[in-house]
Amino acid sequence: FFFSHSLFMVATQNVLAIYSSFVTVLLLVSVSMFATDIEKKIVYEPSIDCVYSPPDVSLPEMHSEIRQLLLDEFPTGTQGAILMNGAFVTTRYDTDVEQVFRQESNFLYVTGYDQPNATVVMDINTRKTILFIPDRPEDYAIWNGNIESPAQISEKYLIPEVYYQWELSTILQNLASTPNGYTIYVMNEHTEVPDKEQYTINDSELQEMLYNAREVKTHSELELMRYAASVSSGAHEIVMNYTKPGLYEYNIEGRFLDGCFACGLTIQSYIPICASGNNSAILHYVSNDRLMKDGDLLLIDAGAEYNGYGTDITRTYPVNGVFTDIQREVYNMVLEVQTRVINRVYPDVSWKTLQDYSEEYTCDLLVAFGYLNSTSQECIDYRLYTYFFPHTVGHYIGLDVHDRFDPRFRYLKERNVITVEPGIYFNEALLGPILSDAVIGHFFVASKIQPLLDSQFGGVRIEDVVIVWENGPEVISFPPKSVFAIENHMSTQ
Repeated sequence: FFFSHSLFMVATQNVLAIYSSFVTVLLLVSVSMFATDIEKKIVYEPSIDCVYSPPDVSLPEMHSEIRQLLLDEFPTGTQGAILMNGAFVTTRYDTDVEQVFRQESNFLYVTGYDQPNATVVMDINTRKTILFIPDRPEDYAIWNGNIESPAQISEKYLIPEVYYQWELSTILQNLASTPNGYTIYVMNEHTEVPDKEQYTINDSELQEMLYNAREVKTHSELELMRYAASVSSGAHEIVMNYTKPGLYEYNIEGRFLDGCFACGLTIQSYIPICASGNNSAILHYVSNDRLMKDGDLLLIDAGAEYNGYGTDITRTYPVNGVFTDIQREVYNMVLEVQTRVINRVYPDVSWKTLQDYSEEYTCDLLVAFGYLNSTSQECIDYRLYTYFFPHTVGHYIGLDVHDRFDPRFRYLKERNVITVEPGIYFNEALLGPILSDAVIGHFFVASKIQPLLDSQFGGVRIEDVVIVWENGPEVISFPPKSVFAIENHMSTQ
């Protein structure tokens, strides 16, 4: 009996082992089949490769050239110095979460130094540049990486003398020990100068000098801007090919960032505007959270920085890749205005003249296509165009997306870089009330305008970056722009 019982137990254990192995195999096969089925359902977006080659530009040499050009603006023998403070690390309100650091533009322009809490002094008479940096404690390296020595920074940025911030006061006193007085030129009255009361402080000239210098780009600066425009144009093309109904506006923003990051451009010149439907009539819309629908227009206004130099490009196109008749009509009106204005971009042309041209052209087209029941001259006299086109036609661009806040009374010069960005918008806040206005409402053709407001048509803006040359404008942004080119590009999804 004992022998038989033992055989039974052994046989039972063998059967259980075989069964367990069989179940395990079944589970593994099922899991494998399930994973394979899931993988088949996942759509993997192909990685984005950078197809643009960075320019062969020595940044330290470029900024050294810029410093010398700036010092050239002072009369020979001037006893004094330029003093500028760089940007500081900021945190999110009352927390220790650091915001993304971006160097103050004017400081970056003259030094190229992209680390926080620095000061630069340029002695005008000797043309000597001195950089002052924080004296970091040893444990700084634990959290933030290697601490560069003054000698390393001097070699890296081609700045002859680099000292710690605590040495600034003494060195400034040594520079100022001249019998004829010593003036320190600063950007404004808020600039921090050690022992400020000991010096003559000039806060009225440097800002204008810097902005004037920044308007006229060097050869190297133009190369950086062409690269920023090329990468950003490529990102626009990627987005245009990717766009379709059912995506959210933030998907568009993310895809644009992917295109920029692929080439190492990790900072945007401004918050991207990805505005679909009626949002495209909101000039500075940045929520980017709407679900895009079939029949919508998408307006994307976005551009990246390269070593501080930015770009600003806008395209508008149908989410489904095919323009309706009314979308084509409005789009071609804006494109016509932009083409005409770009053709007028030459040295010695004033910004006011460009603005006047854009307003005249817009009026001509609004009247010709039946949006206004007026003459072109009445459109200009009563400023009727402002209800469709409420912004200026362009701006300077460089280290800031708006390099000078108010260029209206300035004249273009060779090597200026500007944008040209006309638009026509059907914005309820602008056009809704004016249709019933007792004074000028009769000029607006409600039967043409109201359906576009009701259908949330939105708006159209087209923007490109242009270098000013004596022999004609150079447009350095290049995403598809004609109706044919856009539809053809979007059809290759």
